[in-house]
Amino acid sequence: MANLLLVDDEPELLDVIAEVLRRSGHEVHACASGLEARARIAGPANLDLAIIDWSLPDVGGRDLMLDLQARQPQARIIVATGHGESVVSSNLAQGSVAAVLRKPFRMRDMVTLIDRTLGAS
Repeated sequence: MANLLLVDDEPELLDVIAEVLRRSGHEVHACASGLEARARIAGPANLDLAIIDWSLPDVGGRDLMLDLQARQPQARIIVATGHGESVVSSNLAQGSVAAVLRKPFRMRDMVTLIDRTLGAS
């Protein structure tokens, strides 16, 4: 279906989400750090969508989002955060972020949000 980048520093959550998305038919590039995600963004993968944890310990979610926009502007972005939409509201207003996924979330809600975001692109 779609080529997805998934970035989260919680290994168990990363594995579960990646498996759910693969079973939904997506190609998933799972990255456990911002630095790993930067390397993936710089590579040849033509990403359709990125789900980025806003609070990464090594590279901030905003910086990673800007890197993605510069290298792969076609990719839609969903920000995953436990801090609420106010953390990324300016990016939402500018259209940089397609949606916010509030942690904790249910897997089916995440899949629905992804499908809706991909359908809007």
